[in-house]
Amino acid sequence: MLFLLGGVYPAKIPPWLSVRQLPEGRDLNRCFKEPFEGREGAIAEAMLAELRNAKPECLLDVHNTSGTGPAFAVTITNDAAHQALTSLYTDRLIMTDLRLGALMEYSEQDVPTVTIECGGSQDEQAHQLAYEGLVRYTSKPEVLSLEKAAWDVAVLRNPIRVELAPDATIEYRLEPTGLADLTFPPDIEHRNFGIVFPDEPLGWIGKKGLGILKAISHNRTENMEQVLRIKDGQIYPAQAIKAFMITTNPVIAKSDCLFYAVKATGEPIFSDGGR
Repeated sequence: MLFLLGGVYPAKIPPWLSVRQLPEGRDLNRCFKEPFEGREGAIAEAMLAELRNAKPECLLDVHNTSGTGPAFAVTITNDAAHQALTSLYTDRLIMTDLRLGALMEYSEQDVPTVTIECGGSQDEQAHQLAYEGLVRYTSKPEVLSLEKAAWDVAVLRNPIRVELAPDATIEYRLEPTGLADLTFPPDIEHRNFGIVFPDEPLGWIGKKGLGILKAISHNRTENMEQVLRIKDGQIYPAQAIKAFMITTNPVIAKSDCLFYAVKATGEPIFSDGGR
């Protein structure tokens, strides 16, 4: 077993284990591709060098979600080996063709790789799951060759990524103050992996409208009309969706994304053929 701890510097900022990246720093899980710039790029490059030397049979990238919610796994490859790894931790697997420079893209080196999102950093069950999944992996003589009957994983394909414009503002309140471009309720995280129907409001939009949001698919298709709509100042899904990675941390919402979403059926919102 080889253990690599990448986020040591931000973890040591008081209060400990409270932020995912250094102030003005980069998200380490976006740095596993060239050019390997800055402190985070150097760490990513060093981790990849260790992996090349170790030649592991598989790679588990285990960390917390940006908000409270059930555990899930993410991969760029959906096959038996990746589903077997996922089943050690969860029965939800997100398969995406979008490339962001994440560690899970190491799967392209023919090493089965999954990202395991254990749950929020304040969720005790997330810590327990991280530990128990590791115990399951180390306790089994074989993992990648498990028969399919040994695991039952639901696969959601190619979610769209909804991002907030860099200059936009966001608040988490029960009612909008009129000062923010986007307002979500404080309990928006409870929507994670639930189905949101077209008649259920997600939040409130400001005077700038949907222009502050961008919907990015795996093939870089952008068509916000298929994802969200506005009615009487509120935001609604344009169709029934299943959303995840929703956070109430405004820093993460702005620096990373607001949420990911697929159709309620688990199929991509944008087809492989584009708009």
